[in-house]
Amino acid sequence: MSNEKQNNLIELRNIGVTYKHFSGDEVRLQDGRTLNRNHDRYFSAVIEEGTAHELEQMGCNVRWPLNQDGTVDTGRKPTVQIKVSSGPDIFSTVRMFLVDGDAVTRVNNNDDLMLRKMDDLVFSGINGQGCTIAVMPREWEVNGNKGTTLYLRVGYFRLAEDNFEDPFAEEFGTAGM
Repeated sequence: MSNEKQNNLIELRNIGVTYKHFSGDEVRLQDGRTLNRNHDRYFSAVIEEGTAHELEQMGCNVRWPLNQDGTVDTGRKPTVQIKVSSGPDIFSTVRMFLVDGDAVTRVNNNDDLMLRKMDDLVFSGINGQGCTIAVMPREWEVNGNKGTTLYLRVGYFRLAEDNFEDPFAEEFGTAGM
């Protein structure tokens, strides 16, 4: 976590992205329950242990991976939820980019189809490499409970590179593209 705060922004570099829910769709479970009725948009950032402790001190709800016996699994990294929006509308101040090799594409916040595709995309760095985000912490208090929620301001989401070797690259002149 960067100690440099600019307008209270916190920069998280080389994170992994998991539990993606960019689409904000409701989820219906087999038992009939419905989750995400508010159509919130969010994902979880896979972070380093030191960053996790700093975020906990700020009041963020960091999730530590547990073994079956309830002890912390030190072989896996902790996560923290990042909100893209509270509800279906994404503020215009939120900027998201997909990074695929050398190509950077801005994601239109109003493009529901693209946001649904982002739920299915495989980002590099599930183990904590590749994606960079800037978040704005917001403190909250409800019924005597307090905490801090991290809201996305800018996100560069690096797509996982496949190791597919194109057998036609030489023939069609696309080698290295």
